[in-house]
Amino acid sequence: MKKVFLLLFVLSLNISVVSAETCAEQLARAKAAAEKVKVSHEAIEKRFMAKKYNEETHEFTDETYEAVDRSLRIDVFNITPDIFIVRKERLNYEDGIATAPEEDENGVPTNFDEFGNQLIITYKDVKDGKFSFSTDKIMSYKDYTFDIYPDNDKSCDLTKLKTISYRQPRYNTYSELPICQEYPTVELCKTFISYDFELNEKDFTEEVLKRVKNSSDSKIVTKKATLDEREPNFLRDNWLYLTIGGVVLIGGISIYVIISKKRSSL
Repeated sequence: MKKVFLLLFVLSLNISVVSAETCAEQLARAKAAAEKVKVSHEAIEKRFMAKKYNEETHEFTDETYEAVDRSLRIDVFNITPDIFIVRKERLNYEDGIATAPEEDENGVPTNFDEFGNQLIITYKDVKDGKFSFSTDKIMSYKDYTFDIYPDNDKSCDLTKLKTISYRQPRYNTYSELPICQEYPTVELCKTFISYDFELNEKDFTEEVLKRVKNSSDSKIVTKKATLDEREPNFLRDNWLYLTIGGVVLIGGISIYVIISKKRSSL
């Protein structure tokens, strides 16, 4: 009888060890997966023809123009079966106005719900290797946190592995200015930005030009100058005539030399 109890005790120890090893393996896979999770955004533009609105008559006219419907798609990449994610949305930005957080006596913000619109993302929600959600509220920022947890057996450790903080950018109205049409890759001219600045059009234009002048970034591009916009250059603008003239001149000299040699041999 003692041998039976001893055998059962040993087996229970083995089961515990196997279970512990399984949890450790699951946790290791979850930690590796959590490190690979990335969050980014993509701007979506849909162009369509819309009727112009007459402010005086408060009616739409028969004239049309090309309008743009803009939105943002937020993508969460590299979600695997080993993890799940809790997305939380900070709600301290409303109606396009960034409101400063109100704080209590301990300096803790009180006028936003950090855990608003909580969403749990699991592997079954993944499509084409990522989880995506969209928003058409592009005139203000939106802050998110993505808490990553191991998605394993309930008896294993479910401690949070990592948090990714992400700010959804807002539409940059300065990108519509003429100077940004010329230098679209300058940081200040990007369509969506994640920081604030306030300049009038003149100061903004000067700032963009200053950055272009001082930048060593070869990625800064501008529109190609047309023939009418380029500075005059005699050699470049008259290369065809100069080439033809050179050929004629060399040919004439060659003929003259040949004739002179024939005459001298007579």
